[in-house]
Amino acid sequence: MEPEELKETGQRLFHAGQYSDALPLLKSAVDAFPEDESLWMDLVQAARNSGQFEQAIDLTKQAIHQHPRSDWM
Repeated sequence: MEPEELKETGQRLFHAGQYSDALPLLKSAVDAFPEDESLWMDLVQAARNSGQFEQAIDLTKQAIHQHPRSDWM
């Protein structure tokens, strides 16, 4: 799957409430598009909403490092 497809499919699954399914796609997409702040937000929330709290914390730290001036974290 191409990076843009990973992003679109991951975000579609996320917005459909399928957080566990969205998580690996969003992770791959954020690797391809690290500058996309909204993608990071969806990734962190997908981890949290799927009950993977430790992973959500780790991803939040990575997102803060990538976007230190973000107002959503």
